[in-house]
Amino acid sequence: MNPWLAKEREKNGVEVIVAEFPDWLFRVRRADKWNAEYHRELTRISMRRDVRALIERQRADDYEPTRADMDLDAKVSREAFAAGCVVGWSGVTGRDGKALPFTVENAVAVLATFPEVAEALLSAAANPANFGTPNEDEKASAVLGNFDGASSSSADRGAKHSPRARSRTAGEKERPS
Repeated sequence: MNPWLAKEREKNGVEVIVAEFPDWLFRVRRADKWNAEYHRELTRISMRRDVRALIERQRADDYEPTRADMDLDAKVSREAFAAGCVVGWSGVTGRDGKALPFTVENAVAVLATFPEVAEALLSAAANPANFGTPNEDEKASAVLGNFDGASSSSADRGAKHSPRARSRTAGEKERPS
């Protein structure tokens, strides 16, 4: 895939249509270590007093999650995802049937109300293939594939081969176009 297109998808998100709501079009960014906005939100949320208290309880060896703990965990996960990964939508309607404007608060409410939407968006945001980037298995496969020998095109040019350069070359060859 074109690396410039991959960067654009990371910044602007990819379109996702949820099967159960075909008129609702969502746009999500990737949900991983490369999304700085998502990590800023996780960090910001983790500073809240209620979340810090939950983290401290979870660190205990004898921690048994309560329903309140699980609810808080789900709530903060939705908040971070809505603020850091959901970029926008169109066609989403409120209870009254009118267009629901995109805001982080509305996104959190939609994710909480419609678990199938949350699941589809999380799945799309967590899939590196949607953003034109290889996942860890693809990277490992590309690196392992290079130890059988350097690519003939780069060897013909007399290029010096570092493991990083070989990985990049092999990854480019193995990515679907």
